[in-house]
Amino acid sequence: MTVDWESLAAGHPRGLVDRLQKEYDSGSISFTASGLVIAASSDEETFTDEQALALLRDVGPWLEEGTKEVAPDEDFPDEDPETIPVFTWTGEPHRPLGWLLLIHGMNTKGDWQQDFAFDVGRWRGTAVPTFIHKYGRIIVGVILWFRRAKFKKGLRNRILELAPLAEEQRLPARPDVVAHSFGTWMLGHVLLDEMKRTNPQIAIGRVILTGSILRPDFPWEELQRADLVEDVLNHYATNDPVVPWAHWTIWNSGPSGKRGFDPPQSPCEGREVLNVRTAPKGHSGATSDSERYGNYGEVWTPFLTDPEGQASRRLEVEDPKRSWRQAWWPLRGSIFPLIVVPLLLVSLSWGFLKLGPSLTSWRDSAGSFFASAAWILGIAAGVLFALYLLQKIWCWISRRWAAADA
Repeated sequence: MTVDWESLAAGHPRGLVDRLQKEYDSGSISFTASGLVIAASSDEETFTDEQALALLRDVGPWLEEGTKEVAPDEDFPDEDPETIPVFTWTGEPHRPLGWLLLIHGMNTKGDWQQDFAFDVGRWRGTAVPTFIHKYGRIIVGVILWFRRAKFKKGLRNRILELAPLAEEQRLPARPDVVAHSFGTWMLGHVLLDEMKRTNPQIAIGRVILTGSILRPDFPWEELQRADLVEDVLNHYATNDPVVPWAHWTIWNSGPSGKRGFDPPQSPCEGREVLNVRTAPKGHSGATSDSERYGNYGEVWTPFLTDPEGQASRRLEVEDPKRSWRQAWWPLRGSIFPLIVVPLLLVSLSWGFLKLGPSLTSWRDSAGSFFASAAWILGIAAGVLFALYLLQKIWCWISRRWAAADA
């Protein structure tokens, strides 16, 4: 059920509407006109019973009007009880939180996973079964297809192992997942591989992504129609300095953690992919000690617990203003790292050979050493800057083509 609160605020006092909406978001409503006035009034603003009654009757038929007897004044015990209108809505049951699967990013120990596993129980006031998936540090494994395949297989096997154990304890087989950075890539591509199977064996519930390196045009709606995933929340940061590099270095990746996912062309009915902008805290800001508590209370809890089909009810969604276009093909993660890494190794080897004489007698030839080092670093910086310009030129050409096609 969707309520048009803005339209109500256009015809009724904003303070009354905001208070009623707050009760709606908590899952139930029970107000008399005077009760709503008391709850909404403050030192700065007061309302009348007539204003509150008009709002309560204008909300819609879902807010049921009944009657309530009010005991007579003690000073006049012979008077009959007064009957006043009372408006109630029992709400919809919140979605139960079964168990959580946490997946960290590359080249990190994922300390946030332990903290989050503890905090989620504190915040909810009850223990929530939580599994912390670890796969070790990665240096160059992300550019090697067989290493990526190993990481995906490990995650899939973990879900296959845990799902029946959860069902034994009357928990849902599907975990809700929180993934960060390379963990988002692993999760997305495990699901893509599963969709290609004749008999898919795994499926997950709602997903929270932070620092996502999946392509902005990732086909979430196809996975949702295949019933392999429920709602998806992409908690992105526009100043993330890491995710733009993923598209150059990791196969079939992209900067969704910096700009959001493109809105689906044909959304899956009853399922949503939500882009919610987080505070500008960088690549790991959403899972940091300073932000995790606020994110859980204000964004993640509503997303995980709001009823089916209403995952965005309390979230401020901000989609990209234009569709994403991938980089020029030589700069994509499918080819670029296979060319650049060998070139870097050759360049470094050549550089050390050139610097060898300077290194053996560095005290006598410090100037020669630093000049040679600066020269090599300058070449590397120039190559990277040239590649950056090529990427910018490609983006400009792509936008011109898109405008011409439109």
